[in-house]
Amino acid sequence: MIYQTKVDKLAISNTKGDYQSYVYVAPSDRQGTTGLGQLFIVAEAKSREKKIPSILNQLVDELSEYYYHSPTKNTEAALETAAQYFNENIGDITGKNLRWLKEKMSILIAAIQDNKLIISNFGGLSAWLFRNNKIHDITAGGNNKDVTGKKILCQLISGQLVDGDVLLLTNNTIFDYFSDEKIKKTVMGLAPTQACAFFKNTLLDYKVSVDFSTIIIKFMAFKKAPQQIIDATAGTNVLKAADNVEILNKAEPGIAAKIFIKLAGWVKNGLAKIYALVKKAGTLKMRGKKEAKKEVGELSGMNVKSEEQIAREDEKKRVKGLAFKKWKSFNIVEYRLILLIILAAILFTGSLFIVNNKKKNQVQNEEFQALVEEINGKINSVEAALIYKDEARAQELLSEANDLLAKLTNNNPQEQYQYQELKNELAKQVKRIYNLETITNPEVLVELPQDFAATSNIYADPNNIIYLARGAEIYKVNTGNKALDKVASITGQIKKLVYFEKNKLLILTKTGEVWIMDTNNYGARKITLELPKKSQLVDLATYGLKIYLLDGGNNNIYKYNYQTTSFGTPSKWLSGEDDLTGNEVIVVDGSVWLAAKDGQISKFFKGKKEVFGLKGAYEKISSQTLLVTNETSNNLYLLDRDKNRILIADKTGQVSKQLLGDELEKIVSIAPNSNERELYLMTVNKVYKIGL
Repeated sequence: MIYQTKVDKLAISNTKGDYQSYVYVAPSDRQGTTGLGQLFIVAEAKSREKKIPSILNQLVDELSEYYYHSPTKNTEAALETAAQYFNENIGDITGKNLRWLKEKMSILIAAIQDNKLIISNFGGLSAWLFRNNKIHDITAGGNNKDVTGKKILCQLISGQLVDGDVLLLTNNTIFDYFSDEKIKKTVMGLAPTQACAFFKNTLLDYKVSVDFSTIIIKFMAFKKAPQQIIDATAGTNVLKAADNVEILNKAEPGIAAKIFIKLAGWVKNGLAKIYALVKKAGTLKMRGKKEAKKEVGELSGMNVKSEEQIAREDEKKRVKGLAFKKWKSFNIVEYRLILLIILAAILFTGSLFIVNNKKKNQVQNEEFQALVEEINGKINSVEAALIYKDEARAQELLSEANDLLAKLTNNNPQEQYQYQELKNELAKQVKRIYNLETITNPEVLVELPQDFAATSNIYADPNNIIYLARGAEIYKVNTGNKALDKVASITGQIKKLVYFEKNKLLILTKTGEVWIMDTNNYGARKITLELPKKSQLVDLATYGLKIYLLDGGNNNIYKYNYQTTSFGTPSKWLSGEDDLTGNEVIVVDGSVWLAAKDGQISKFFKGKKEVFGLKGAYEKISSQTLLVTNETSNNLYLLDRDKNRILIADKTGQVSKQLLGDELEKIVSIAPNSNERELYLMTVNKVYKIGL
């Protein structure tokens, strides 16, 4: 069995903190020459004295020297004697008394030889084992903090490591800033160097002042050493010239490489013999041609053309006969040699092709795995950003991860599996970061009659009575008995229903007429608005006792004040020269909001356009966007009809929730209830209610 460890360390010092530490990982040359495996030490002192770093440095140096100069080659015995040395000389090394050491000092020393682990610790340092997706504190109860007497490192813990185990030698600070699940996922999913980089970057990015002392060890066991592969470049050179066989000889040959080298030697010697034989056969052929030409020359006096043709054919047969006789004159050894050389050349060429192809696949696999690790790193960074509620950073990292995912090949089952796993994980992160929820099992308030085809928006008044229109008819949805009742009708196709004042509802028709309806008795009457010249009424909104008209013909917004029973002369509301082309929806809550057919949302205040943009929307809003809000609402409600989704944002533009109607029919309108705890939806054939 072959054993291997991947290790990295992380030490972050907070200059204003209480602790100073030293983290040591023995270099690989020491473990190789001594046979005592690899030594790890984490030492920490709760003191800001200037001489503490040099004390810790000296302490670690002496411990490692004593361990690796042990007269025994048994790791457990060597670590035990190092601990004894520590106990006996700690006062001299540090210049501190035993009381100071017990109050201020923490140390953990560990060694791995083959698959055996030995640990001794004191104070606030622990060793955590990650195995089978579970976390174990293997030093729990063994830190000797309450030990009596002069001994500090007085207890050894030993055990066997298995393939895939990860060790975390650390102070407990890491658990103050990362959840157990996040630590587990990071150290088991990433290489130690990447895991250390993730922890470090996360803490630095969020300017966390912390004392951090950690070693991460990933343990691997192999049944046999990986077979070595000859260099593809060397193989290419051999194909170019047999004289370059020595290039292969320079490589460390495995079994396959030794066969290739032998075959290359045969090819080199065999090519020379083939060349000599072919040259000899060619000489015989040329001699035969000359003799044939001589005979043809003797016959050249004949004037009959057919006889000349016959002579040429006879000459060809005779030359072939001479060459065949010479070929037949080769002995059995020469036959076998030629066949063996041809076979060797075929095998050699095929072997090099296999090696080159294997090398190419290996490079591709390494590139694939590097991308996989990079994507996993991004996912871990996303998790860290969410811990610190930095959704903007999480969204940026998620976008980068998706870009990397697009570069992944998936040419074989293993790659396809890893690709799908990453894709699924990123899909989960998308839902978390963008607060995506699929609308499932909403409450059905009413089923619309077949071919009902509503022409207006759905409207919920302050008493949460729901209204909608079809053509010139106005309907009410009774949420109690879930019935749809016709309550009024007017002249002209209704386009929009808008709250005006208590018990009043404004109605806008497709031709630009405005009606007012009393919701007590459902009486409706037409009101006359004085419209500017060239007016093209696009949409209407109300605020208090004012009407705001979005006028596409004059590229402006006009305001009307209500005067008891009628509306006065309109006044231009915009004070700037903003282009309103493309806007189709207007709502007013003190500010004026416009929604354009390309999904763009604009905000105006006191006649001037303000800087506004939605933040945190997953994918850009498409066309056919419905915008809903009012002066009592805390949020903006947007219906993206093209994508059948609803976005809820505060009035700074930060999206807080995105509802996906993937399991519903096409949503045509939405309306929040008065307390914004529920949302009414109208699809092409039903009216629903969902909780928010």
